[in-house]
Amino acid sequence: MKIQIAIAAIATGLLAGCATSEYGVAELRDLPFGVQRTIVEQAPGGDIAKVVRRTDRNEAVYDVSFHDPLEYPTLHIAGDGTLLANGRPVILHESAGAPRVVVPEVVTPMVVEPSALPVAVLNAIRTQAPNAKIADVDKEVRPQIIYEVQFADPSLNPTLHISEDGTVIDAK
Repeated sequence: MKIQIAIAAIATGLLAGCATSEYGVAELRDLPFGVQRTIVEQAPGGDIAKVVRRTDRNEAVYDVSFHDPLEYPTLHIAGDGTLLANGRPVILHESAGAPRVVVPEVVTPMVVEPSALPVAVLNAIRTQAPNAKIADVDKEVRPQIIYEVQFADPSLNPTLHISEDGTVIDAK
C-alpha cells in the first residue's frame, strides 16, 4: 500500500513538472539560447519576475515580465530569439555602432505617478510649469523613453513631452 502511494505521488510530481515546463519557465538557463541572448541585450540588469511560454501561430513565444515594468517593459520573444512587438519582428537599426530598437505600429503608454518620475523630468516640469497641477503622466517607450505630462488646465499649460534626461522635446 505504501509503495502504491509513493508511486502515485511521484507520478503526480512528474505530471505537474511537465505541465510547468510547457507553460512556464523557472530559470533563465531553461530558455533557448536565442531567447536568453535577447533578454540580456534588451534588459541588462533587469530582474525577471516571470517567463511564460505560449504558442502563437504554431510558434513558441516567450513573454518575459520584470519586477520593474516601468524600467523594463514586458518582452515578447520568438523561440529563435527574435524580439516581437504586436506579433511582428522588431526592426533593429545600427547607428554609430549602437543597436537601436524601432517598434513598429502602436506604442502603448504606461501611466506613471508623478512621484515616480526621474529627478531630471521633475525639474523640467518645475521649470516649464512651476505652479501647474499635473493631471496625468504617461511613459512611452519609443527608441527612447518619453514622458507625456498633461496638466489640469491645458489652456494655461500645454502638454509636455520630456525625455528621460529632462530635455523638453515639445509642448503642445
